[in-house]
Amino acid sequence: MSTVSFLFDEWNTDCKQTLDGVGYKGNTHTARNGKECQSWADALKSILKYSGLTDASFPDGSAENAKNYCRNPQSSTRGYVKDAWCVAKDDGAAYFCDLPLCCEATLQTFKPIAQGRI
Repeated sequence: MSTVSFLFDEWNTDCKQTLDGVGYKGNTHTARNGKECQSWADALKSILKYSGLTDASFPDGSAENAKNYCRNPQSSTRGYVKDAWCVAKDDGAAYFCDLPLCCEATLQTFKPIAQGRI
């Protein structure tokens, strides 16, 4: 009988489960272009004031809890967009974030250490 076990010393949890990033709750806080994201709470008070986004739009339970992390919050008026995004701190524009899919990230970051006998 053969015995093989794998130990994983690294696991990437900062990836999205779906292509559109809905439900993503990782800590990425920069857009694809490298711009720093502003807090969702601040964005909702100003730039996104009439967007239809509310605390219930965020998988974290509130804009405050979502901090300045990339998200794809659901709006009551427009639903979801095609990917996780954020509002940039410096210019107030919305940008998509570059988040790997978990299956891709897993393949890139697993570091299996084979043990046992075959």
